Amino acid sequence: MALVRAIITAGLYPNVVRSFPVRNPKPHKKPRMMTAYERKVALHPKSVNEKINMFESPWLVYREKIKSSKVYIHDSSMVPNYPLLFFGQKLMYRAQEGVIDVDGFVRVRAPEHVAHLVQSLRAELDGLLEYKISHPGISRWDKTSKEGALLHMIVDLISSEKITWSYQEQDFMDADEEAD
Repeated sequence: MALVRAIITAGLYPNVVRSFPVRNPKPHKKPRMMTAYERKVALHPKSVNEKINMFESPWLVYREKIKSSKVYIHDSSMVPNYPLLFFGQKLMYRAQEGVIDVDGFVRVRAPEHVAHLVQSLRAELDGLLEYKISHPGISRWDKTSKEGALLHMIVDLISSEKITWSYQEQDFMDADEEAD
């Protein structure tokens, strides 16, 4: 499932939504959501995710965004952090804050050694993808090849991430803020 979520993330990026949980979840309270460009978006009423008031991860990717009475997102899937770190565009580690920043929108807390591991694997993956585009051919998944070892490391890392996340005080939105 983690690999499927990573593939969905790669295909839908940069269509990312940040979800903020409601302090006291009730069936009628919905999490506040935003994109990099809209301060407030909502899941479409016909979405299977529309009934959820607290996601296991703060990140969702979506296929389409439509503005009618509100800005609605369609066809959304919750995704964990690592796929966003691997398939975002600009990745930067902010050591003072202990945060990996992707494209100025996705922000993930991580220790420095994790940030360096992700940056190294990402640089190798980018190089491999550039090579594969200019030299199409069969991918070697055996762990004895450099290509196979890299792909296995990334799959193992993506698969190892626990999706649940701990909510911090600033992640919660009060009912007053949610109504804005």
